[in-house]
Amino acid sequence: MRAPDLDRILFSMLKTYDGISDLNFTVGHPLQVEDFGELKPVFVDPPIERLTPYQTEQISLLLMQGDRRLMRDYLAEGSCDVSYSLSDEARFRVNIFRQQGNFSIVMRRLQADVPSVASLELPSILKEIATVDAGQSINRILGLFSLGEEKQLRLRLADTLRFVVSQRLAPKVGGGRQLLTEIMGNTLRTRETILLGESKARTFYEIIEANSTFGWCTFDQSILNAYEAGTISEETANIFASRKGRVTRGIDLIQKMRGIEIDLDDTGLRLDLPTNAFSEARK
Repeated sequence: MRAPDLDRILFSMLKTYDGISDLNFTVGHPLQVEDFGELKPVFVDPPIERLTPYQTEQISLLLMQGDRRLMRDYLAEGSCDVSYSLSDEARFRVNIFRQQGNFSIVMRRLQADVPSVASLELPSILKEIATVDAGQSINRILGLFSLGEEKQLRLRLADTLRFVVSQRLAPKVGGGRQLLTEIMGNTLRTRETILLGESKARTFYEIIEANSTFGWCTFDQSILNAYEAGTISEETANIFASRKGRVTRGIDLIQKMRGIEIDLDDTGLRLDLPTNAFSEARK
């Protein structure tokens, strides 16, 4: 196999689906891509129904481009990492690794443009999260690994923390993935809980809920927002919930409100529901 042959295969794989993040080459399997998190086979012309050890070895050597250091890393450690560009079409971060004695390859597609907060449909509060002084942050983080007592570590973390942003990717209705977020900032109650630890009367979950007017949200609130918007199913909402009882009650209330709206539409009337109609269910 020559470099033009590999590029032709990569071009063909990239055009098969809209949500491709990875290209996979594994002995005994067809060419595969990860499309919105789902592994799918790809068939090219001429067809490659099952990759052979020789084929994955040839692809690996082409990707290494004669770099002896990469081959040493592969032979000594069982894997190596390399970058690869497909003309102006795409760039990849490539991991070549040993699997059952054979070469295997995963090529992660890199975005050409850095997406904006708006294009990713992220919560607007994320625009305001940027960093404590970088040097100060590094010094404080390094301090966490000292041999000091737990109290000192808690003091440093409480002093340094500004926001914690977590995410989950849930299956989206109609295909693709829905971003679910949990966002917690730093208040007196946050710092107190970091210093003293969580208790029945003091949990991070309740702290986040109490500050929802500032843009904070729990995963469960994010889940209910996505369900209300119709981007995730009821089954997905329950699977990804942190506190299933709260999400179940929220879904019941959303469904009830939808039923009221349908009945009113049938009579030719319309009820303007308050924007906080589901606030109690999300708490």
